[in-house]
Amino acid sequence: MKNIKYKILIGFLITFQLSSFIGVAQECIDFENPGSINNWKGNQGFNIANLSVISSSGTNTTNHLYFEDRSGSSMAINEVDFNGDWTIKAKDGCLCFDYRVNWNSSNATNKTGPNFIIYRIDPGQNLSNINNFADWGNFAVNGNYSGLFAYFVPNPSNPTIPKNQWNKYCLPINSNNNNLPSNTYGTWSVRQSIPGSGSTPNSVVTLSGSAALIAWNSLITNVGGLNLPADYHGNPNEEVSFDNFCWNCSGEPDPNPDPQLCCDIPDLQVKLINKTNIGGSISLNISGISTPIQNIEVSMVDYHVTYENDLCKPANLGIFGNISSPNNTVSGLVLTDNGTQSISWNPGTPGVFNGNIKLNITKPNILNLPCCNGKMYFCLKVKITDVNCNVCEKIVCGSLDLLTKTLQQHDPKDVPVDLDPTNPIGTPIPFPNEPKPIGHLNPSDVFNPITGEIWMNTNLGASQVATSSTDAAAYGDLYQWGRLTDGHEKRTSSTTTTLSSSDVPGHGNFILHPNLPGPLTWNSPQNINLWQGVNGINNPCPSGYRIPTDGELAAERLSWTTPDAAGAFASPLKWTLAGNRSYVNGQIINVGLKGSYWSSYTNGAMSSYMYFNSGGSSPSNNYQTADGASVRCIKN
Repeated sequence: MKNIKYKILIGFLITFQLSSFIGVAQECIDFENPGSINNWKGNQGFNIANLSVISSSGTNTTNHLYFEDRSGSSMAINEVDFNGDWTIKAKDGCLCFDYRVNWNSSNATNKTGPNFIIYRIDPGQNLSNINNFADWGNFAVNGNYSGLFAYFVPNPSNPTIPKNQWNKYCLPINSNNNNLPSNTYGTWSVRQSIPGSGSTPNSVVTLSGSAALIAWNSLITNVGGLNLPADYHGNPNEEVSFDNFCWNCSGEPDPNPDPQLCCDIPDLQVKLINKTNIGGSISLNISGISTPIQNIEVSMVDYHVTYENDLCKPANLGIFGNISSPNNTVSGLVLTDNGTQSISWNPGTPGVFNGNIKLNITKPNILNLPCCNGKMYFCLKVKITDVNCNVCEKIVCGSLDLLTKTLQQHDPKDVPVDLDPTNPIGTPIPFPNEPKPIGHLNPSDVFNPITGEIWMNTNLGASQVATSSTDAAAYGDLYQWGRLTDGHEKRTSSTTTTLSSSDVPGHGNFILHPNLPGPLTWNSPQNINLWQGVNGINNPCPSGYRIPTDGELAAERLSWTTPDAAGAFASPLKWTLAGNRSYVNGQIINVGLKGSYWSSYTNGAMSSYMYFNSGGSSPSNNYQTADGASVRCIKN
């Protein structure tokens, strides 16, 4: 009989109520309790049959989840056991499970891994849960409801799934080097469902680059449900079995192994506590000691400093990374080497000690500027020797905020430090989750720390940074896609119905195209190879800046607190509802109601823009190049 297994995760006080430390138990779902089927949907409306907890012959003879495919697409859904923040549930970066599929054909499937989808439907819509296959189609196929979902993409180099055999699969969760999570089993494809507005149709977009990574981080920290599609073969009646869903990387190599530590004191526990914000004092909490100790040694394994803005980094960082303690004695042991990178309490009168040792760690300097912040990540090795010469070593890691002096405890795998004892302390190392360095900021620049991008802080043609989403002085000009700055972009410019025969019209009139057939452009012949890149033809942005790609606009939109006009203005970029200009008659429309911002992307004869209003937004919409819309330049 299997038992429910737990992985105890020690969390820091900001994760939990008050300032206490508690263990968080993440259980494996092993279906030994038949009631564990209660949170699964499938027998009604999802084209599957016999969704149940059963036992069967084979490698895994214990209880497991089982369901059968029927004609058409079919799936099992769970919106209870798998929702929430997977970065907390799966602390070491994986979800592993046992899996088996059988089918009524002699032909092998071409799939090399399991069908596995996670999703989240955005709140505030008519659809809040997936209750049947039609709901899933309206969300993930038709784009009727906004949200995110991610398909697991098995590694095509792996063997195809064997018929009617149990296998273990471990799916990656943590992003790596600014890429979507991946391991030997495969990676993920992230998609966004975007309802249309007006003449803009619904769409489901496969995201890439930074937009995909930002969407993944948004989804994985707030998963709404799990979808297990049953279609593995061209023939129906597949039989699918799952078991032992465990939030760990069993069998996966540790990407950042701890140094070789020994511990002959089995009950010893060490953790960091932020006892007070004053001066950044922290404490080591030591417990589990029952035998008198003769030595405590605390040494800095490594540290690493990040600044959110290079302007915040002073020329002289000062002396930092040293450890000191006001506790001159600990249970009869006497402090030595105070103020260095390795301090110790040595024999005076050995005694049993369980409690807190107060520490101070010197921090690097940071310039006193309103936009400045930074962190010092560090790892300490705590070595304790008892009077019987038993030795135990523990690694504890954390980060100190350079401004607030507050402490956060981290798992050693999650901090940008080098635990290799052969490397010098403080050696610069790469770290995938470190904020993107932003370089020099001009007075007209604004930095979004979530996307890591620098933008101009106003629309082209605006006279000031927006004070509200309807600040007329911050609206700026309205450009026809692909045109240079020649006066046509001004809201009061004259109009003409004569199409330009070149990419440079040679005048400042807004060119109308009121009649079909399309494409509805300002130039004939049309040229869609304009505005791409910093050296793009007719790039209207200042030197060193360019029109953003649709992916960059999508990433910016995903960084907003809400996907609408309020979230757009709350962004560091302070987007405005500047309206647009009609290619039919040249009228300025939607002012104060809608923001439309060009990207460099084209789709056939159509260009693309991001729009938002009080009710929602969309990062990429096809539109006529003759239309007039806002331009916000991004730094190259």
